[in-house]
Amino acid sequence: MWCTATFPHFKEELDQARLALADDGLMSALPVRDRSMLRAAFDRFRADVDSCKYTERTLHGEPHSGNLLSTPQSRPEYPEMRWHAEHHLEKVRQAVR
Repeated sequence: MWCTATFPHFKEELDQARLALADDGLMSALPVRDRSMLRAAFDRFRADVDSCKYTERTLHGEPHSGNLLSTPQSRPEYPEMRWHAEHHLEKVRQAVR
C-alpha cells in the first residue's frame, strides 16, 4: 500500500528560514552588518536553487504526517529519524574503537 501522506516541499522550509532571517527580533544576536550579509547570501542561494532544473523526490526520513507517531505519553515521535540517528551513532562508535 502506498503512503497517502502529504509531504512538505523543501522550498516551504526555505521560505520559513527566510522569514526567520527577516525577523530582526529573532536575529538580534547578530550585528546589523552580519544580518545583511547572511540575508544576501541566503537570497543568492535561494535564487540558485530556484534556477536549477532537477527531478524532485521525497527524502527518506524527512518528518511528515505519514511518519509521525504518538507515544503513550502523547509526545510526537518520528521513528525513522530515531532509527537513522541511532544507526549513524553506532557507526561513529565503531569507527572510534
